[in-house]
Amino acid sequence: MGDMEGRIVEGPGYRGVVLPEEVEAGPPAPGGRWTPTEADVAQAERLVREHLGALAASPAGRGTAVSRLVARLADYRRQYVGLRGEDAEQSMWINFFDAPEAEHPGWTRATVSACGAGDGCFQLTVDMDAFLCRGLRIGPPR
Repeated sequence: MGDMEGRIVEGPGYRGVVLPEEVEAGPPAPGGRWTPTEADVAQAERLVREHLGALAASPAGRGTAVSRLVARLADYRRQYVGLRGEDAEQSMWINFFDAPEAEHPGWTRATVSACGAGDGCFQLTVDMDAFLCRGLRIGPPR
C-alpha cells in the first residue's frame, strides 16, 4: 500500500479520491489496474445516480436501504479504483463511506473499511465499457 497518494476529484454532488493503480484496493483485478481520469469519474457518477435512482424507484426498492442511499448520495465520500478484467475490459470499483474525512486520515491512500453498520458505506462496480453498474454491496468492503 504505502505512501502513494490518490488525487481528489470533485463534481456536482460528489467528492472523492482516485486511488492510483499502484494501490492494492478493491476486488481482485485479473487484468491489472488502471487510474481513472476526472472524466471517467464524472461518467461513472452519472451511471451510479441513474442506476441507484432506478433501483430506488422500482417497486422492490421503495423504502429500502437503496432509497436511503440515494437520498444521502451527496453525503458519501468516494474512493475510485480502476480494475481490468481478463479481457482487458475496464471497470471502476467505487467505495462510498459517510464518515467525515477527519476520521479517516489515510483515505487518500487505502480503502476505508471502518464505516459502521447499516448504510454507513456501500460499494458498486461500474462497467466502463458497457455503461452499467453491478455488484451493489451495502456494508464494509471485504
